[in-house]
Amino acid sequence: MNKITIDIDEDIKALLPAYIQKRFRDINRMRKLTAESQWPAIADQAHTIKGSGQSYGLPALSEHCRLLQKAAADKNREKTLKILTEMEKYLKNIKIP
Repeated sequence: MNKITIDIDEDIKALLPAYIQKRFRDINRMRKLTAESQWPAIADQAHTIKGSGQSYGLPALSEHCRLLQKAAADKNREKTLKILTEMEKYLKNIKIP
């Protein structure tokens, strides 16, 4: 996957590295929650990230979280894990200008 350059406000640019690191922790947590079939907790976490992703100029992250909420609501383990992997790949490829 190629690096993804995002266009963000200078005020947010300084905060973005820490934000992304927190999302990696969230992804790991949601993988554990998936193993435990904690679907409401996954949906709640996805909802939170969906909102903040937009605020940080990461609409693709928000879209992943929208899909993740649906997968959690459907209790679809395979789809949930696939989306979490896609989120992780997306975050790893963000290039902060």
